[in-house]
Amino acid sequence: MKNLGVVTNLQRAGAKDILRRIIDWSERHSISLFLCGDLNDLGERFGSVVPESELASKSDIIVSVGGDGTLLATARLIGKSSVPILG
Repeated sequence: MKNLGVVTNLQRAGAKDILRRIIDWSERHSISLFLCGDLNDLGERFGSVVPESELASKSDIIVSVGGDGTLLATARLIGKSSVPILG
């Protein structure tokens, strides 16, 4: 795995801490990080912010951080692509 996509609901308790752990892990393992559009503030420092429509094509796997709604939204986002989601 070289490219990790991230969808995060920052309104969920603990989501920012989990996102920081993902960022740290990706840096330690030289994994390219692609953040979904609502993470613009973090993108310049920690990865590339991509439009939702491009996330699946740039990612080997997508991590969905939030609740059930975030996971369902992530599934709708990637559509019929075969990119696995980790919730």
